[in-house]
Amino acid sequence: MPYPTPDPRNFLLGKGKCYFDRFDTVGARTGLRHLGNCTAVAVQTEDERIEKRSSMDKTAGVLAEDSKSRKVTIKITADEHEAHNMALFLMGDVGSYTQVGGAIVDEPINDLVLDRVYKLANRVISAVSMTKGATPLVAGTDFVVEDAEAGLVRFLPAAANVTTGDDVLVDYTAGAITAPAGRTTVRGGTQGKIEGAFFYLPDNTRGPNFELEAWRVSAAPDGELGLITEEYGSFSLVLTVLNDAATHPTEPYYRLTERPAA
Repeated sequence: MPYPTPDPRNFLLGKGKCYFDRFDTVGARTGLRHLGNCTAVAVQTEDERIEKRSSMDKTAGVLAEDSKSRKVTIKITADEHEAHNMALFLMGDVGSYTQVGGAIVDEPINDLVLDRVYKLANRVISAVSMTKGATPLVAGTDFVVEDAEAGLVRFLPAAANVTTGDDVLVDYTAGAITAPAGRTTVRGGTQGKIEGAFFYLPDNTRGPNFELEAWRVSAAPDGELGLITEEYGSFSLVLTVLNDAATHPTEPYYRLTERPAA
């Protein structure tokens, strides 16, 4: 409800929840998903203006002004680095990594370099052994497992039985990784566009609570994704609000709905 002004009840100290309904490949809705903690949400309307100025006197005053085009965006700053959020920011999609476990025999590493790390073909490795021709390599002397989960091995700089340029064969056991408990993956950069619907549910510390519903938006990253940070990491999305006059003829972009005062 409107209040007479000035009135402190009109001052805004905003808080709320953001939801995104990512459309599937045929444009159907898949359901609103909570984006987690968002530290900023802002709506911006940018008009490209055109002016007609007088040519009849030296002041060249403006005779008419109109909007030539309009762009509406919703900018979001979020800080929960969850896979579906990362897929939105990285213009990708979410998948799952699985692998068949078992004994791997004679996986080659050719023309190796000492004090370098090599990634084997599988993850979750154990019981790693190596040979150079008929010569077995010694774990802890010639090589170490750098990271078993990722499948990384490193050749030591002072290795006794192998040197730069050698070829070796690796035997190891690969752990089974099965769905649905497989490793979540984000396939970055796979999508030419990501469209969906956006809903904002307010819970303001102060001020009127306006829900925001945008029927159709195009999502894109705004800035970079920091993987090493000295502060809590965050990332920003820009949602370009698309004209949806076909299904919302009187409010083609979005709608704000004021909730009753608590």
